[in-house]
Amino acid sequence: MINLKKLTPEAAQALKTSWISPAFATAENLRECMEGSRMMIKKLSLMNVEPVADDGSEIPAPARAALQRRCTPQQSLKLGYNGEKSCMGQKNRFVHLLLAAEGGSLRGMLETALCYAQGHGTDKNPGKARWWLEKSVAICAELYYWAGESEAAGF
Repeated sequence: MINLKKLTPEAAQALKTSWISPAFATAENLRECMEGSRMMIKKLSLMNVEPVADDGSEIPAPARAALQRRCTPQQSLKLGYNGEKSCMGQKNRFVHLLLAAEGGSLRGMLETALCYAQGHGTDKNPGKARWWLEKSVAICAELYYWAGESEAAGF
């Protein structure tokens, strides 16, 4: 189990808001997450796509405030992730995934990157996709380091 006190606030938030339990954050699972994201970043790099910071402008301020009052990042992730299987619509699904990503969820970051890369629920924006992927890789790398430390110590 990763010691939350050793993590940066961003990595600790990512671990807390993940749709998986913190116990699932093993070195092997985190390595797989990093490798998948790095492959996507490499493809975007080959297309000369530079990262573009996501300012969250896809969600109007009043709607953002209302949704954030109703949903935690974990709830937004669950709604966005399960929205694929429901009739909620791609735009609503994307909004919930973006809120989860902004709330620190690794899964939300990866799903948001996929939405931007494929244009699901939003306009296609490979630059924003790369930005979310790079952010998730940085957090995964930190969690991977500490997961390896805790596994080596026998936790």
